[in-house]
Amino acid sequence: MALALFWVGCSVDSAKNRYLLAEKLWSEANYAAAVVEFDRVNRRDPDGELGRRALLRSAMTQTLFLNEHDEAIRKLRLIVDQEGDSRLGWDARKQIGEILYTRQDKHSESIQHYQELVRLRPQAPEVPEFLYRIADSYFQGWAFDSALEVFDRIQKECAGTPWAEKASYQLGMVWLTRGEQRPGSRFSSQEKETYREAIRLFEAFTQKYPKSVQVPEATFGIAVALEELDQLDQALSVLETIQSTYPTPNVVQIRRIRLKERISRRRR
Repeated sequence: MALALFWVGCSVDSAKNRYLLAEKLWSEANYAAAVVEFDRVNRRDPDGELGRRALLRSAMTQTLFLNEHDEAIRKLRLIVDQEGDSRLGWDARKQIGEILYTRQDKHSESIQHYQELVRLRPQAPEVPEFLYRIADSYFQGWAFDSALEVFDRIQKECAGTPWAEKASYQLGMVWLTRGEQRPGSRFSSQEKETYREAIRLFEAFTQKYPKSVQVPEATFGIAVALEELDQLDQALSVLETIQSTYPTPNVVQIRRIRLKERISRRRR
């Protein structure tokens, strides 16, 4: 028994030394070597707090600095299996979502993952952001109806949060994008209604959140929809209101020039 305790103590001390070495390598930006040492710590102390912390550090280093996202997810899932619903397990689940959504653009997997997180902790403070990522993943995958449903849910259930504001803007963007991607003849009644709905939602957004940094972008969206509806003079008038406030003024200027040329040709 004494001998066994001695070897356990030596193993823990060795793991601590390895962890310190891993952190030193990490601070020197030698990330690949740091991962090797973090993994050694985990093998020496697989069931201890230090070993699990090392596994998390290894996974995060791989995804943030080495673009080894699949291996990072594998390690994070090991932590989830070990930790269950603990704080460390929850953090690992969130990091898996971050990789799927931000770094890999895996829309379907992101949706499933964040839906599971919402199911596990429906009252968690991160839920509004999780819902936003679900909606945005639907949007990026052109599942417009599903995106609209979740963005609208965020508006209603997460009122007063930054995510409700973002969702309100995105509702207009979904309708605008739907119009641009809708197959069929130009200026069909269905297409026109799509752009009218985009205008309505953008206007509702600017009225509800007049101080939002996205107001110029929503106004730009109104101008784009008006142009698509062939209301060129109105589109030009709207663009002129955001020439100095739009994040990329050159984009507005180019569109203004093009609109003026179209209007001039029409009047000849």
